[in-house]
Amino acid sequence: MTSRTCAVYKKTSVCSRGNRIRIPFPFCAAVVLAGLILYSPASAAEGVRGGLALCTYSVIPSLFPFLVLSPMLAEGIRCIMGRLCRGRMGERSAALLSAYVVGMLAGFPIGALTVLSLYNQGRIGREDAARFLGVCTGASPAFLIGYFGQSLWGCAAPGWVMWLLQCLFCLAGVFCLLRKDTEVSSVTRLASDETPPTLTQCISGAVPRILQICGCVVIFSVLRAFICQWFPVHMACILGGMSEMTGGLCDAAALYTKGLTDKRIALTVSGAVIGFGGVCVGMQIADAAAQAGISMRQYWIQRMLLGVLCALAATGMGIFGIG
Repeated sequence: MTSRTCAVYKKTSVCSRGNRIRIPFPFCAAVVLAGLILYSPASAAEGVRGGLALCTYSVIPSLFPFLVLSPMLAEGIRCIMGRLCRGRMGERSAALLSAYVVGMLAGFPIGALTVLSLYNQGRIGREDAARFLGVCTGASPAFLIGYFGQSLWGCAAPGWVMWLLQCLFCLAGVFCLLRKDTEVSSVTRLASDETPPTLTQCISGAVPRILQICGCVVIFSVLRAFICQWFPVHMACILGGMSEMTGGLCDAAALYTKGLTDKRIALTVSGAVIGFGGVCVGMQIADAAAQAGISMRQYWIQRMLLGVLCALAATGMGIFGIG
C-alpha cells in the first residue's frame, strides 16, 4: 500500500469516526420513560395522582409563600448584615450569608436560586456562584417540622433536629468557602443602587417558578412509581427518595408504619434523602444554573456529602429515641 493510499485510508477512517451519530442523554431518558408509560399506564397515572397530591398538600403550602417573599427577604437580610458587620465583612460575604439564611428559611430550591440571582446582579463572581449552590439551600423548617416531623412521624422533634443539623452543616460549609477570596464582577457597584423588588413583581416571578417545580415533582413521581413497581421495597424507597425527596420521605415513614423496617433504618434513609435533596430539586436548580452558565458539579458533590452527614445524624436520632 502506497503512502498516498495510506493517507487517504486514514483520512477516511477519521471522518467515519467523526460522523458517528451521538444520541443525547435527554432523548434516551425520554424514550425510556415514554416506553414505561406505554407499558404500564396504570402505574404512570398513579404516579401523577401522587405527585399532584404532594404538590397540593406539601409543596405549594410550604414553598410558595417563601418563593414570593424570598427576593425581598434576601435584599433585606443582605442590607441588615452589611450594616451590622460593616468593617468585618464585605459586600460579597454579606450577600452570600443572606442567601444562606434565605435558603435555610425558605427551603429548596430558593437558596440556590438566590445565589444565582446574586451572580446575575453582579454581587458575587462566577466561581462563588458555583461553589455556594449546594450549601446555601436546604429543606425549610415548615417542611421538616410540619410535614416530615408532625405529619409523617407524629412528632415535631425529628423535624426540629434535622433542620438545626442541616443549618449547622451548611453554615460550616459556607464559612469554609468564604475564606477563599474570589473576583467579583464590576457590576457590583451598580447592583447596590437597584430598587428592591415590589410584591407584585415577586408574585409574577413566583407563579411560573412554582408551576415549574410542581411539574418536576409530578414527572419524578411517575418515575418513582415505576421504581416502586420494579425494585424491592427497601431499594425502591432509597432510589425513589434520591429521585424525589417528598415522596421518598413518605415511603420511608410508610415502611416503618407497616412494620417492614425499624425506626432507626427509616430515619437514616430519611436523613440521607433530606441531605441530598433529590434529583428533582437538582434539576430545577440546574435549569437556572445553565441559563447563567454555572457548573453544577460542586453542587452534586456537596449534596452527596450532606446526605451522608444527615444520614449519620438521623441514625443518632434513632439510637437516642428521637421521633
